Amino acid sequence: MLEPDLSGEPAWMPIIPPSLLTQENSFISGDPTGNRLRLRYYYDEASTQVIARTWFGPGAEGPPRHAHGGSVAAVLDEAMGMAALYAGHTVVAANISINYLKMVPLETVASAIAQVTRVAGKKIYTEARLVGTNGTVLSRGEGLFITIPFNKIATLAEPE
Repeated sequence: MLEPDLSGEPAWMPIIPPSLLTQENSFISGDPTGNRLRLRYYYDEASTQVIARTWFGPGAEGPPRHAHGGSVAAVLDEAMGMAALYAGHTVVAANISINYLKMVPLETVASAIAQVTRVAGKKIYTEARLVGTNGTVLSRGEGLFITIPFNKIATLAEPE
């Protein structure tokens, strides 16, 4: 298997996800060399968008030779959460909605492009789209995230 090209555009700034997102048990970021999902994050200052260059490997299979819808939803969910985090909001998801427009063939590299669209108190609204290398929009997502103090998120990792 060839190594997927997850490089970004020259104007994009690489983002290193916080350690809470890159734990080895993380469904999305936990196995950066595995056969399920691989992601590399970027920030585009001109558009204020977070971009997750994503590869859907054989371990993400749902329908034969295509990515499972749950893997697509998980990538969009994390990209929207990262957009909120990068905009200064520590959040957890309250509601996400995904519209699947095209099936994603396995071993595809696509870009999950996410941004915050509105802030209303503790509510952070986001949107994202998964775009293939040819520009085709494969899926769209909207999210409602709720701000939560960082120290409260950190305590979730502690054993009870």
